[in-house]
Amino acid sequence: MSNSTRPCPSLCKQQQSSAFRPIHHPYPPQPDAIKTPNTLCCSLHPGVGQENIHSGPEASGAQGPKVGSLEDSGDGINPDLIPNPVQAAEEDKMWWESQLFRTDLRGQVPPLTTTHFTVDDQGIASPRFVRCTTYAFPCSQEMAQLSHLPLAAIVKPLATLPEEEGPVHLVDHGEGGPIRCERCIASMCPLMQFLDNGHSFQCPFCDAVSRVPHHYFHPIDYSGKRADRPSRAELSRGSYEFLLSEGECKHNQGQSRVGFIFMIDVSYNAVRSGLLRLICAELKKAVQHLPREPGAEESAVRVGFITYDRVLHFYNVKESLIQPQMVVATDITDVTVPLLDGFLVNPKESSVLINSLLDKIPLLFADSLEGEVVFGPVIQAGLEALKTAECWGKLFLFHTSLPTTKAPGELRKHNDNRIISTNREQTLFQPQSSYYQTLAEQCVQQGCCVDLFLFPTQYVDVASLGLLTLRTGGDLYYYSNFRVDRDAEQFQFDFQRDVQKVIGFNAKMKVHTRKGIRVANYLGSLHMENTSEVKLAAVDSDKAVVVEFKHDGKLSEEVGVHIQVRKARQTFNFALSLRPAHHSPVSPRALTPQQCNIECTMSISTEWKLW
Repeated sequence: MSNSTRPCPSLCKQQQSSAFRPIHHPYPPQPDAIKTPNTLCCSLHPGVGQENIHSGPEASGAQGPKVGSLEDSGDGINPDLIPNPVQAAEEDKMWWESQLFRTDLRGQVPPLTTTHFTVDDQGIASPRFVRCTTYAFPCSQEMAQLSHLPLAAIVKPLATLPEEEGPVHLVDHGEGGPIRCERCIASMCPLMQFLDNGHSFQCPFCDAVSRVPHHYFHPIDYSGKRADRPSRAELSRGSYEFLLSEGECKHNQGQSRVGFIFMIDVSYNAVRSGLLRLICAELKKAVQHLPREPGAEESAVRVGFITYDRVLHFYNVKESLIQPQMVVATDITDVTVPLLDGFLVNPKESSVLINSLLDKIPLLFADSLEGEVVFGPVIQAGLEALKTAECWGKLFLFHTSLPTTKAPGELRKHNDNRIISTNREQTLFQPQSSYYQTLAEQCVQQGCCVDLFLFPTQYVDVASLGLLTLRTGGDLYYYSNFRVDRDAEQFQFDFQRDVQKVIGFNAKMKVHTRKGIRVANYLGSLHMENTSEVKLAAVDSDKAVVVEFKHDGKLSEEVGVHIQVRKARQTFNFALSLRPAHHSPVSPRALTPQQCNIECTMSISTEWKLW
């Protein structure tokens, strides 16, 4: 819902120069509402029964809210008060496309997601990274229940930023690692309050006081803030990245590479439809445009190839060979990797053999009449390959049919029409067994993400197969009754974008909140290791996590709600420019804290009505 006005410039200046005061905007009275003196203390979007109210000459001709009556509508509902999403989007676009969105005001509502806007990070995270369901949290649980407002934040840690905003700043605090609260381990941020002339700081989340390390000390000015805050991203910006120290990466010392494994279905369905030839042609392009860290000359990703029907075919494309070699694995009950050298290779060094292999695969299986395929052993093979090579990575599966072969992960047809419109219909949308759930957890522990491209011509159990992508942070692309002449362009676009996305592996996320509110639940492509920390096999620029909040006490209107999202991820490049002064053999990790400062309200207008 969008019920109020944008903060005018004069009000913004007043708030910047004085202590925070709640902004009271009365909601337009409805004819059949109970009149009460209460008001809604929050900033919400314009467009629901109220026009934009802006200061300045451009607002001189603006009309006030139109308040109708029951007699005008005839049916008890005034159409003028019904929200108009098109009008709200257009008004938001006109207002924000001509100016910067500054993040230095607590509780201000960001532009809509349909609006192209530019963010000026002034100490609170950009709405591209963190966007809340409401920017005025009720002060108590009772009020939250009365308002029926969902209290949550949508977190998109690696959101793509437009060129005019520039990249996220990288902060390196040296061997000691990021400065943190000694009690709750929250990272240094603009919300920290420095005490004792800068020798200590108070955490805004747990109120604990921690000592400032000698190398990080700097005096504070007359306002109680450090004089060097403009030059330090962690003290002046809402989103930034820390480079973790060598000691904090000890558990990753064995991991030093990232692998992309492309796993291609070569059964009769794939050959007959022309899909196999199309996939091989696209792979030749994709391996030349793999993602890399900014400033790197080439990608650090290693690539490998597997084809499968009832059995698995591994390919050796080591650069020293004259031609590619195939190794067939017929034992699919206990999959092992038959190749220890030459399977995951540098795509630049082995480009000749990779192109030769992708040219030969359609010819090798051109006469295949094999209609049955496996699925579980394919994932297991990719997972074992990454473990053997001590890699994080991503599995790209191109699959055509239901895996009915007698093997681990075997599935049966699950589309019984007799249970449609009965209490058992919900079973059609649930996995058939726990096999893929267990396999997904193994993938998460290894930092292995699964992307699944489905090309079915008949029933395929998406509820079971898609569980792997859901739990590992992958994507599922579905092309029903695929035809090359009709669907090739869409597949090419999806695949190219999927390969080139910014991505981090073996990620962990933790949310810190102000006293009085706590994290109740996490929703998204994730795995919960414990009640407070989320583990993701991979996170890319499209992935978002929903964090739900609940009250565990009362909130203060003066202080508001502070939220910090901390995400640690593994980057692609392991010895290049992210840490040029040290060149540690330990894989560097980036820690990304993002802060929000949200308004609190003591009263909810009883004139809010949900039609």
